[in-house]
Amino acid sequence: GVATAAAHSTFQRTALALGAPDTIAPKGLYIHGSVGVGKSMLMDMFYDVVQSESSPISRRRMRCHFHEFMLDVHQRIHAYKANHPRADPIPPIAAELAREARLLCFDEMQIVDIADAMIVK
Repeated sequence: GVATAAAHSTFQRTALALGAPDTIAPKGLYIHGSVGVGKSMLMDMFYDVVQSESSPISRRRMRCHFHEFMLDVHQRIHAYKANHPRADPIPPIAAELAREARLLCFDEMQIVDIADAMIVK
């Protein structure tokens, strides 16, 4: 319908802005609301728009549940600290993640662990 077309147009503009070097793109967007109101659907629509061939970040995007993402980050931290016990693991792991994905779309984002909060900070 009209609302879907308007949302799609907004998502297209945002997706294009994320790849345009001369445009100041938003650094993040958090969608919140009650259960069943369409948060995941909106994120799926945005993610699909970014997948288009015209988007420069279509191959560098990741969509996952936040909990899965943080499990991966903790595994990377553990592996890094095994080889560099005195170094701060966050900067190199953040750089690695940035090389892997320019766009991260999290579903079910909820921070309940203080370690996760410190990592996300």
